[in-house]
Parts: sequence; C-alpha cells; structure tokens
Amino acid sequence: MRARNIKSAFFENENLAECEPLARILFIGLWGAADREGRLEDRPKRLKHQILGYDDCDAEALLCDLEDSGFIHRYEIDGNGYIWVPKFLKHQRPHFNERDSVIPPSDRELAAKDDSPTDQGKKDFALIPDTGKRIPENGSLNPDTTKMNPDVIDEGAKTRPAIDGTDFERVLVAVQSAFHYLDPPVDFSLEDYRLFSATYPDVHLHRELVRMGAWLNPEDSADLAAVDRDRRRKKQPRQFMMYWLNNSQNAAEKERPAPDEPEPTLEWYLDLTDRAPGYGEKEAKADFEEAHRRWTELP
Repeated sequence: MRARNIKSAFFENENLAECEPLARILFIGLWGAADREGRLEDRPKRLKHQILGYDDCDAEALLCDLEDSGFIHRYEIDGNGYIWVPKFLKHQRPHFNERDSVIPPSDRELAAKDDSPTDQGKKDFALIPDTGKRIPENGSLNPDTTKMNPDVIDEGAKTRPAIDGTDFERVLVAVQSAFHYLDPPVDFSLEDYRLFSATYPDVHLHRELVRMGAWLNPEDSADLAAVDRDRRRKKQPRQFMMYWLNNSQNAAEKERPAPDEPEPTLEWYLDLTDRAPGYGEKEAKADFEEAHRRWTELP
C-alpha cells in the first residue's frame, strides 16, 4: 500500500454518498493499492484483506457499487482482471521514485487520455486546467481564453501567469542553468513546459526553478560542499524538478509561504546574470519585480 492524498471534497461528494459506507472506505484504500497510473489488479478477496480486513463484508459487491457509480472502471485483458480509477491523476501526485505501471491500460483509459492535458504526446495542443480550453501550438493565450468561469477554478488561478513563448524561454534557461554540470544539457521542451504548468498550476515555474538552481549551485564553495551531491547528481533532472515543484505546489495549496521566504532583493537576481548563461539584466529586473510583488502579497 502506498501513501496517498485525501481532500476535503471527498467527504462532500454527493454522488459518492450514494455508495455504501464501506464502499467509500474501500475506494480510499484502492488509491493506496493502485500504481502511479491509478491501476491495480482486480482481486476482491485480496483487496478485502488489505483494506477491510476487520470488517465482515462482500468486497465484490462493494466494488460493483463503486463501478456502477462511475468511481472505478473494471476491465479484463488476456484473462486478467484490472481496476482503473479514472480521476486518480487529477487528485494524486505519485512520488517520483514510484515505479512505472506494469498493468496495461484499458481502451476506456486510452480514449480518456486522448483529451487529457497530462498526455501531451498524443495531441498538438494542451488544455488549460479545469476549463477544457485549448492552449494553441505557439503557447500563447489571447485575452478571450483567459476569461475562465469563476465557478470552475479557484481564486488563485485568476492571477496565474499566462503561458506564452517568452515564459517558456525563460524557464528553459533556468532549467539548463540549474543543471549546467550535466553533459549533454537537459532536454526540456515546450510540451514539458505545458505539462509542468498543468501539473503545478499554483507555482510560478520560472521563479521556483531559479531558486532551485541557486540551491543546486551556491556561490560559497563551503555551501556547495554541504549540498548532498549524490542527491542532485544521481537523480534524474526531471525527477528532481518534480520533487522541488511538488513541494512548492503543496505549500501553495496550503496558502502559506515557505518558512524561510526572505524579501527578494534586486542584487540577488543581478548576481544570477554571472552564473546563468543567457540571463541578462533585463530578465533579472523583471523577475525581481514579479518576485517582490508576490512577496508583498504573502499572508
């Protein structure tokens, strides 16, 4: 069983309330039994033992209850039964060290991913999270596409930066500068940028990646020696970025600043121009102004 998140909306879901109480508990347990794609083996007796071992119940009937309500999808491939939780990736962020799924997806899952922003390889466009609106191939948003339904998105989404080519280029420089010691350089595409933007909607990507780069490459040699080099060099760059941004996203969702959040200074950003190729004074001043504005808005 794996550790998973549970949100307050779970207890307010009226459709889920129609299921048996033990079915709701079983549903939570399925998240921990599922792999990073929300898939698991359809073995009612085993699941009953793992999740409801102290309860006298029929796990098969509870699974049917969840399937009839649309919370899980049960399917069979080559004689083997599997379960898929359709909204698993919408609410869960699996640890980057979690192994890839070895369970084949169902046709229903593949069809759903064709229209999902988390599957960028199958579409030439991405979707603005929770709106169903397209981000064009050039990555820019016109004014009309930013008029989102306030009943659909949270208040914080109204102040998120627009996704455009300029933002992508700045993020790319930040990524390559942070991992400048790698050869060949880190490969970070526009599709990667869109995926990160959708996965971490409350995070200012450029700002956080610049901070990550400063942590990975401190000026003081003594500080550099104190950094856990195995941690930053043995892990894949993508995994480390996901680790860093996931922590930032969690902090943003809790609506609190990092405990060590200092007031930004222009000197700190200007100093990066000497350490980050392609990062000039103009970019430093723009980032400082944005960082200081956000700092003044912190609770």
